[in-house]
Amino acid sequence: YIARKKKIAVVTNQSCLGRGMITQDTLERIHTKMQETIKREGGEINSIHVAPDTPSEASHRRKPGPGMLIEAMQLHDIAPEDAVMVGDTINDMLAATRADIRAKVLLCTGHGRERGEKLKQKGIQLPVLVATGSEEEFEVPSEICPVWICEDFILF
Repeated sequence: YIARKKKIAVVTNQSCLGRGMITQDTLERIHTKMQETIKREGGEINSIHVAPDTPSEASHRRKPGPGMLIEAMQLHDIAPEDAVMVGDTINDMLAATRADIRAKVLLCTGHGRERGEKLKQKGIQLPVLVATGSEEEFEVPSEICPVWICEDFILF
């Protein structure tokens, strides 16, 4: 329900493109398959923003830079205070912070799986809202606080 009323933009670092490991055509086929799969489930991706830069030659678009997030918000006429960033890396959350997005959800899936395992070992129940002052316990930089840490993220 919510996903159908909101604009969904994917912002993705793809240094494999910049390094010549895959072609633009291959990446577009991957994105088409992702969009078709999500559409079959009733969702929609409104735009995909790609930073092909390598980490050593990163532009402001490559996360943790805010460039792609700012582009997506401008494209969809969304103010930072109305945006939500969902990602699985600290760099995703840093990019959101640098784009003035306050609502951030750090997932314990994909790149964040290890973080989730560590938190569970500490006996921490997810989801949890990490505020400034408690970042050490959760191993996140204070710059990204407040941030929700969730095992998974589902839009109803």
